[in-house]
Amino acid sequence: MFSLYLTGAPATGKSSVARLVAERSSGMYLSYGELLTKQLAGRVRDQTELRTQSARAISTVDVIEADKYVQQVITETSGTTNLVVDSHALTSEDYGFRAVPFSAQQWQSLPFTRIVCLWAPSSVIRARVESDAGGRPLLTDEEFDMHAQLQSALALAYAHTAGLPIAFINSDSPLDSVVDAVLAFVESD
Repeated sequence: MFSLYLTGAPATGKSSVARLVAERSSGMYLSYGELLTKQLAGRVRDQTELRTQSARAISTVDVIEADKYVQQVITETSGTTNLVVDSHALTSEDYGFRAVPFSAQQWQSLPFTRIVCLWAPSSVIRARVESDAGGRPLLTDEEFDMHAQLQSALALAYAHTAGLPIAFINSDSPLDSVVDAVLAFVESD
């Protein structure tokens, strides 16, 4: 059994990859975007609006409440089913970037077995956002690169804190190839 924390910058394919990894491993899938959309039903209609509104709609307290729910589910399902958590603790805001990470103590208490951080070149991310923004802001290439670097740094800090293996997987490949790479990593010793 594995418990995967899957993260990465926007438009790296996190949700698509996470759903397919869960499906192909007969596991459970949790999405922070979906959790926050449900939690904020009075403030946002869907994930597109959630992404568009971001810090204006999502408070730190909202993220902490979603974290508590995820912690509960992870603890309850640990060792009984494969679990994939689709998370994005860093957001692009009007003023720059915002992170609402787990505390070191929270992170160490979570029974994750692996971390995967998806990334792609800024030109690929730009093309994906231009093709289907889904509420994601169109950033400069430098901002896309910075976002990916910050997300990777946070994922690496999580891995270091918990002593977990981490893989940085380039998502600029066919979706099935990316899913295969993730599954190969999470199912390895």
